[in-house]
Amino acid sequence: MKEIIILAFVVFIFTDFKPGYNTASNENVKIATSVNQKLNRVINGRNQCAIIKGHPFSNQAKIDTFKLVYNCENLEDSMVFRIIGSSGEMIYERRFLGIGFYDYSRPWFEYITDPKRGRDFDPDKLSSQISDSLHKADLKYIKLRMNKFFNDENFISNPMSKIDKDMFIKDNYKEISGDSTLIGFSHTLFVGGGSEMIAYSKKIKKVLLIVSSD
Repeated sequence: MKEIIILAFVVFIFTDFKPGYNTASNENVKIATSVNQKLNRVINGRNQCAIIKGHPFSNQAKIDTFKLVYNCENLEDSMVFRIIGSSGEMIYERRFLGIGFYDYSRPWFEYITDPKRGRDFDPDKLSSQISDSLHKADLKYIKLRMNKFFNDENFISNPMSKIDKDMFIKDNYKEISGDSTLIGFSHTLFVGGGSEMIAYSKKIKKVLLIVSSD
């Protein structure tokens, strides 16, 4: 039963979370279109909140601004992650849904997969009281992960001296190799716990994805 629930959870995550997901199913195409519309929607100004962190990134001697913009009233809604250079120019932007912060430690998932509930437990039959309580716990979980998104330990100085070369994306490694002043930013989104690391290439003046692990 737990294996079936995990499989369903993974399908749910990768169908609803990832923009551009495409199969022969018309239903999945509709879902992907809906997700893309949400991601491209401008967050309403009056509901807009942001988490902001200053940290060296594109230049070791200067401070860039890391910003996570989100809907204050709906943490599961569209979010925008931006990096703004010290001169005021935007050097990176990524849009995703707040549900991208859910993983296997999400309170709802831990509740329905608890072996104490037995093999015959049906998560579709949760009472509204339990469902509401779990949803509130889920939102607190998103907020917790948001608040840790820009933690200092996520910024890695000279990652090439600390990570095996085989871990790097080969095509992008050549654009950052030899730069001992490089600063990587590591983060995790979506189910599975895989992490990504981005860094600014001074050679091509662009933020690149340099590490992606499942």
